[in-house]
Amino acid sequence: MKPCLVCKSENVYQYKKPVEFGGFGGELLPELGPGMFSVASFIPVICSDCGHIRFFASKEARDKLADSDSWKLV
Repeated sequence: MKPCLVCKSENVYQYKKPVEFGGFGGELLPELGPGMFSVASFIPVICSDCGHIRFFASKEARDKLADSDSWKLV
């Protein structure tokens, strides 16, 4: 996670637990949630110096990728 990819700062913070977010006009990670009507969780990371934000999909969401009909390997 360190240093920041943009400004090379070491002041990078990760939220302590995965969060769910259904914004951006829908799900951020469609069809990777733990249940039919739930959204996938992710871990936000932010640089306190430049504000660059990154999101990392939770392990549970990543484990569903290979078997998903909605996601393809690129």
